[in-house]
Amino acid sequence: MAASNGFQSYGLEIDQCAKLSSLPPIPWTPTLQHVSIRTVRPGLERLFLFDNSLTIEGNKHLCSLDEKVLAFHNLTGLNRLIIRSCPHLIVPSEGPNNTRYKLAVDSLVIERCSFSGKEGTHMLSHFSNISTLCI
Repeated sequence: MAASNGFQSYGLEIDQCAKLSSLPPIPWTPTLQHVSIRTVRPGLERLFLFDNSLTIEGNKHLCSLDEKVLAFHNLTGLNRLIIRSCPHLIVPSEGPNNTRYKLAVDSLVIERCSFSGKEGTHMLSHFSNISTLCI
């Protein structure tokens, strides 16, 4: 898919841009395959997308992975998801127009996050293809 200005975006790197006022949900196009973002949004310490693997490192201020942070509809080829250091994380059950988030992730790693059994079960309901789970 070509961007509106006629070129395709394959990669993006943003590192410690405190004055960056806004950023679209990642990845904003299916052709964006490599992303490295560090210390840009409050709560989001690092977001790294590479070879169908997504790593998200947050802090106590990252409370939700919703369409403001992730463009779930552009993550259909995602195989591995790693979520780290998100003690207050909530994954929404529905997106815009009541669409249910479903990712074809087969490997899910959750480290240094705290959630109840009910919240964990809710989070896992978004991943129907998991063969490897590390918590």
